Amino acid sequence: RPGHDEGAALAARARIMAGLGAGAADFVGHHATGTGFALTVARALSHDPGDEAGLAEWAERLHVSVKTLQRDFEREFGMPYSKVRTKLRLSTSRVLLETRPVAEVAHRVGYSSPSAFISAFTKEYGCTPGRYADRRSAAEA
Repeated sequence: RPGHDEGAALAARARIMAGLGAGAADFVGHHATGTGFALTVARALSHDPGDEAGLAEWAERLHVSVKTLQRDFEREFGMPYSKVRTKLRLSTSRVLLETRPVAEVAHRVGYSSPSAFISAFTKEYGCTPGRYADRRSAAEA
């Protein structure tokens, strides 16, 4: 986006994609086992994790059935769309928390409220987003 350093943005994107972990195959350089539709959706979500589109809307955009897209997510990532989307949102949030307040991050990654974001983040990482950001700040100091 305008006003953002391209190098820093690419580094942040790499950290986000790495945060998907082993359960979700690497996006770059892996051998696809599905039709590619799930990868298309995951790439789009990595650019805009706050996208509200559900599986049915993505299937319509890609002109495939919901069932085909569901199967493709299972083949590519070993998990359903909702779980991939949540992992992308939460890994993106960790990067954004380096420079943004919790409420803004919650909104930018697609949560309806800061409390819903805090709950999901805590469940995934074992600490609140605020505590995570504080740890990051202390480690950099």
